[in-house]
This record gives sequence, structure tokens and C-alpha cells, in this order.
Amino acid sequence: ANRHRPGTVSASDLLTELRLFLEADLVVAVSTPLQDHVASVRGDRAMTVEHNGFDPALFVGDVKRDEAPTVGFLGHPKPWHGADTLPGIVAELRQRGHDARLLVVGGGPGIKPMLEAARVNGVVDHMEVTGPLGQADAIATIRRAWVGLAPYPAEEFFYFSPIKIVEYLAAGIPVVSTRLGDVPDL
Repeated sequence: ANRHRPGTVSASDLLTELRLFLEADLVVAVSTPLQDHVASVRGDRAMTVEHNGFDPALFVGDVKRDEAPTVGFLGHPKPWHGADTLPGIVAELRQRGHDARLLVVGGGPGIKPMLEAARVNGVVDHMEVTGPLGQADAIATIRRAWVGLAPYPAEEFFYFSPIKIVEYLAAGIPVVSTRLGDVPDL
């Protein structure tokens, strides 16, 4: 957590985590890499993997995809999401003759590098950023996309179980992502 959310984990938190790993009757991890990490502390005692899921009630009803080919990104862009690469992807699609658009369902402080990349790549006018939305509105909006993107950069310890990928799949949106952690299995 310190690598991805600096300053949010104290030394006493790490000691508590260690104690819980060692004393728990069962540890449920959200990914195989996370389970492997816990096993390095815990040994082969009772563990299982249960990937993040989705709320099926949010994925009912007909979907009206955008008319223009739209690539979507769900969530607040963070450096470890690789979201700053998305404007370049849209620019490349446009250079190849596709009227591609980028739909970013989210926002927050991480949107600034994406907007700068969109400016540099000349695709600002082909990009929609919704800003923060409630979960139901976010799901309804991402369902407009033709493809869901998750371009995570290479990372040695990719322990995530990306909810965005699970929700893209639940929405019936094809997923294009890097091959990290459990993502290919999802």
C-alpha cells in the first residue's frame, strides 16, 4: 500500500497485518500474487483466492453503445493504472482511420496527466471525462464504451484484482489489458 498510496500504512499497521496473517484460521486473498505473498509469511496454512466481484443489479437493461467507436476507462486514473497512455492509443486509432473517442468514467487528481497527454496527442476534442460519479451512474456510463481498457504498466508485484476489468466483463465490453497478475485468467 505504501507504494501505491504513500503515507497510508504505518509500522504498527504492518505488525497488525503480520499478526493477522499468522493467527487467522483462513486468509482470503483477492489475487493469486497476493495469496503467494501471504504464503511467504504464513506457509501453506488455509488460504484461498476470491477475486473481486460485481453487483449484477447494476448491469440490467438494454445498452446503447456510443455511435463513434469509444474506448473506455473506468475509475480515477492513478499512475499504476497506465491511464496516461490512453490518449496516445486514441490518437493511434484515429491515425489509422477510426473515429475513436476516449470515455473516462471518473476523474480526480490523476486526470491532469491524461489531459496533458490528450493535448500533446491532439485528441482533447475526442475525449470525455465524466468526473466522479456514483456507482450506478458510473456503470451506466461505461456501458456506452465499445472496449474497456486497463493498460497497467509492468510491475514486479501486481497483486490487484481489478474491479474495472470485472465490471467491463459484466457489462459485456471486450477488455484490452496488459498481461499482469490474474488479469489474463479473469
